[in-house]
Amino acid sequence: MSKKGWLYTAFFVSLALVFYAVLVYTIPGFTKRGVAPISFVRPFKFINQDGQPVTQENVKGKVFVAAYFFTTCKGICP
Repeated sequence: MSKKGWLYTAFFVSLALVFYAVLVYTIPGFTKRGVAPISFVRPFKFINQDGQPVTQENVKGKVFVAAYFFTTCKGICP
């Protein structure tokens, strides 16, 4: 890599580090890990693609996305 390439690389790495330091300093709890749940799902029981029942106990303690949709409606689904 040429000298100019090293200078550009060093500049952008330094810029990223300064930006990160500013975020850590100005936003309380910026470095805390974890994401707050968007909402909560009421107790459920569904059948998966293998014909096995799936409940909230199957996903307890795991991160998951719950999306309710209908696949057998003849018209507009509720």
